[in-house]
Amino acid sequence: MTPYAKRRRANAIVMGLCYAATAFGLGFLLLILGTLFWRGFSGLNLAVFTEMTPPPGSQGGLLNAILDR
Repeated sequence: MTPYAKRRRANAIVMGLCYAATAFGLGFLLLILGTLFWRGFSGLNLAVFTEMTPPPGSQGGLLNAILDR
C-alpha cells in the first residue's frame, strides 16, 4: 500500500467522522428548536399583543413593551 493510499483512506475515515459529528449536532439543534417552536407557538394568542403587562401572577400581554418608545 502506498503512502498516498493510506492518506486517502485516513482522510475518508476522518471526513466520515466529521460528517457524523455534524449530523449529530444538527439533529440535536433541530430537536431543541422544534421543542421551542412547538411550546412557544401554543402560548401565542391575540391577548399577548393587545393587553398591557400585568402585575406578577396575573394574566396579560406585552403591549407596553411593543409600543414603548
